[in-house]
Amino acid sequence: MVTYLKQARKAMDFKGRTSRREYWTLVIQVQLLAMMVVWALVSLGVDRSIMISIRPIITFIVSIPMIAAGARRLHDTNTSGWFILVNWVIWFSFVSSIGKWFVVRYPLVMLVGLPITIITLLPSQQERDKYGECPK
Repeated sequence: MVTYLKQARKAMDFKGRTSRREYWTLVIQVQLLAMMVVWALVSLGVDRSIMISIRPIITFIVSIPMIAAGARRLHDTNTSGWFILVNWVIWFSFVSSIGKWFVVRYPLVMLVGLPITIITLLPSQQERDKYGECPK
């Protein structure tokens, strides 16, 4: 939870670098938090239509810090942070039409998302780069 709070303070900061550990800890924490929220809403008996209607709001609130953290993570590998937006645009176009074009878009999402995911798994550039000092 410490990483989440640390990253929450940098929610709108697209400059600088984020280490591999910090980024992936944040990704896991956000996923766990999302599962806990869904579990709590289901346990409380919240109607499915209400959960579906608030999903875009929650997704938007979580997306901004995740995009910022992703951009900083790409900076840490000396890659432009703009590439994270390509990943998110493809993902949102996929999620928005989950039933209609699922078979066509799913391979596209995987094809575009895989290189970005691999880049976020690369080790940090130890030397200073144009995005700043090594976060380690």
